[in-house]
Amino acid sequence: MRILSLILCLVLLLSAAGCADSGSTGEDWQYKTDCPVLFGTIQEVTEGYYMQSGHMLYFIDRHSRELFPLCSRVGCLHDQEPDFRTMLECSAYFPFSSSADCFTVYNGHIYASIAADGPSQEVLQVDPDGQNRRVLYRFTGGEWIHTLLAHRGTLYLLMTCYDENADRRDRICTLDLGSPAQTPAVLCSIDVGLSIQAMRAYGRYLYLHCYDDSLSYSSARYLRVDTVTGDVLTLPLPEEGWYPGFMTFFGDRLLFSALQDDDAEDRTLCRLFSCALDGSDVRELYRDHGFFVSDGDYIYWIRYFLPTIYDYPNGVGDLALIVLDMEGREVDRVPLDSRFTEYPFYETVAMPGEQFIFGYRGPGETESERMHMLYTFPKSEIGSGAITPEFLCGVPLR
Repeated sequence: MRILSLILCLVLLLSAAGCADSGSTGEDWQYKTDCPVLFGTIQEVTEGYYMQSGHMLYFIDRHSRELFPLCSRVGCLHDQEPDFRTMLECSAYFPFSSSADCFTVYNGHIYASIAADGPSQEVLQVDPDGQNRRVLYRFTGGEWIHTLLAHRGTLYLLMTCYDENADRRDRICTLDLGSPAQTPAVLCSIDVGLSIQAMRAYGRYLYLHCYDDSLSYSSARYLRVDTVTGDVLTLPLPEEGWYPGFMTFFGDRLLFSALQDDDAEDRTLCRLFSCALDGSDVRELYRDHGFFVSDGDYIYWIRYFLPTIYDYPNGVGDLALIVLDMEGREVDRVPLDSRFTEYPFYETVAMPGEQFIFGYRGPGETESERMHMLYTFPKSEIGSGAITPEFLCGVPLR
C-alpha cells in the first residue's frame, strides 16, 4: 500500500510539473532542466530520485530514504524475480540500450532508450509510475542509441552504427516532444571513426566529447553542434600534451578536465580548466588526482586514487571530496574515511536540488550482494567546515 500511495503521488506531482515552463530559451544553462545529471544514473523530482541500476529503474523517497522498484504490480518480485520471462512484466524493468545516459525525466514523463527485438532499439515515453509505455520511435537496421538528452522541448538521440567497412559512424537525431508522432530528423553526422563519449547541452548548442577508434587520450577532442543549423565546430585543445576529458558548465563558461596520454609519467594527474563557450580564453583552475562535477553553484572535486590499478603502492594523498568556487579556490572539503573507501571508486555523483549525492560500489561476497552505497549532505553545510555525509540508501547492482 505504501508503494501504491507513493506511485500515485509521483503521477500527480510530475503531471503538474509537466505544465510548467521547461527552461529558458536563451543562451544560458539551466542545470536543473537542461542537463540535470552528469553521470546518467540519478534524476531528481519533487518527492525523491529515480536511479538506474543495470536494467532496473528505482525510486528513492526523499523523506523516508526508502528504495522502491518503479513497479506497482501486485505480487511482482521485481529485481528478485528468478524467471526472466516473468521479470519482463515488471514495469521497473528497462533493458536500457547503453550503460548510462539512457533515461531522463522531463516535463512529467520518463524518456528512455531500450533494446527491443533483435537489433532494434526503441525510444519510450513513460508515465512517472513506470506505467503506460509509449513507443515514440523504433529504430531498426543495426543502429543503437548511445545517449539521449531532453533539452528545451527536443529529445536529442546520439546514434551509432557501423558501415560495410566496419567503420563507426555516429549521428545525432532529434524528436520534437511537442509533436512526437514523427520520424526523427537527422541534425548532423559525425566524421567516420570518431566515437562520441558524452553529449551535453547549453542554449542552442550541443557539446560532444569524442575520441577516434584508438580511444587514446591523445585523440580526444570537443565538438560543438549548432542545434539550429547543424554546423559542427571543433574546439581548440587546452595545450600540447594535455587532452580533454569530462566536461560540463559553470555560468557562461565550459568546464573540462584534461589528462595526459597513457605513456605519461603521472598519467593519473588531472587538470581542471574553464573556457568561453567557443573554446577561447582557456584558464587553469585546479589540478589533482580524481575527477569533478559541477551544479552551477560549486565545483565538486572527487579526489581518489586506485593504487591497485596504477601500480602505485602507497597511492597519492588522502581521499576527499573538495568543494571549489568558480575560480578553483577551495571552499570546503570532506575527508572520505573508511566508511566510504571499502571500494574506493566513486561512480555515482549527482547534485540535484539542495542535496549533493555521491556513492560507490559497496563490498559483497557475491556479485548479487554488492550495492551502490549512496551518501548525501545538504549544500547549506558548504563553507561550514563541518560537512557530515549521511547514508541515503543502498541500491542493488544489476
